[in-house]
Amino acid sequence: MNHLNRSLRSDSDNLRARNLKAIVLSKLQRPEESRVLLRETLALDPLDWWARHLRGDELSCDTQTLLDLALDFARAGFYAEAIKLLGKRASVASGRAANEPQHNLSLHMQQKDAQNRGANRHARLALDHYRRAAAAPPDYCFPSRLEEIAILETAMAANPRAARAPYYLGHLFYDRRRHEDAIKLWERSAKLDPKFSIVWRNLGIGYFNIRRKPRKARTAYDRAFRTKPADARLLCERDQLWKRVGEAPVRRLRELEKRLGLVRQRDDPSVELRALHNQTGQPAKALTLVSSRHLQPWEGGEGGPLGQWVRSHLALGRLALSGRAPSSALRAPSPPAEERAGGEGEGWLPHRRVSGRCQGPRAFRGGIDRAAQSR
Repeated sequence: MNHLNRSLRSDSDNLRARNLKAIVLSKLQRPEESRVLLRETLALDPLDWWARHLRGDELSCDTQTLLDLALDFARAGFYAEAIKLLGKRASVASGRAANEPQHNLSLHMQQKDAQNRGANRHARLALDHYRRAAAAPPDYCFPSRLEEIAILETAMAANPRAARAPYYLGHLFYDRRRHEDAIKLWERSAKLDPKFSIVWRNLGIGYFNIRRKPRKARTAYDRAFRTKPADARLLCERDQLWKRVGEAPVRRLRELEKRLGLVRQRDDPSVELRALHNQTGQPAKALTLVSSRHLQPWEGGEGGPLGQWVRSHLALGRLALSGRAPSSALRAPSPPAEERAGGEGEGWLPHRRVSGRCQGPRAFRGGIDRAAQSR
């Protein structure tokens, strides 16, 4: 209590210290003082979930906030309270695990850690929770807290044949720039569960970006795609890797054309397919291909669809010139701002345009001069 009072003298609005003091007052059989302090805390911040929970409110916060509350209890040594809090949400989450798989894993891991610290008699129950966590769907589960490093390491020691704990810990380490540790953990996970596509995909990224081993990266991505051949993202990322290592455009095009159904699920491989058609001398096919798709601009891909639109028309113009048809070569397409480039989803700003409809090269050159003066 003395430490809490000293902390509050330095910062009277410290919500954690205020809530801890309310808990201690309750433990010291001083419930009225605890209730008054909680009322004052909620007057400072009505949205403070810990104070609302201590007041007896039903928690309707998201699971990540609830995990933070459980860790606040555990850091102060109130393991029983942490276990009780997690147990309530775990029982609710178990009935909807298919929709919220990350809740099952994170909650159980937090609960087992608290139980192991609290008393050895919970070891059997903790092991059961570890196994349930290992069997939970891995979707959208990204541990990020420092405490979760210890939790996952404990899970690996308690259940060394489970593949998910090293996989999740690899995520956390890679995000913290402990790249080599992450790769080793993913390799361990891949050995334990070689049919899990995402761990092979992660290894492909690690081998290429960190270890500078393109062959191993390519092998890992091939393994990932063989494991899950209906994943459009894996197809797209594998093609981008092939592009980085210098695979011939003809072979890349052949692989994408074999799986047009997957390509059509995403915009990025659709643009890449169009680029490959341009690179392999098929500009007309590139234009026809995109006419049925409305491409949405995405971060990192700005200008990509328009760039291929320009390349397609330039290539068609060169083909017309080689066929001694200069009038066809000069005929300008309608700009994307008007026709949306066959469904590009992005267009140029409406500056004065240089049009190929001008009457001959001299007029065309004059159009360039006027466009330059207008900027």
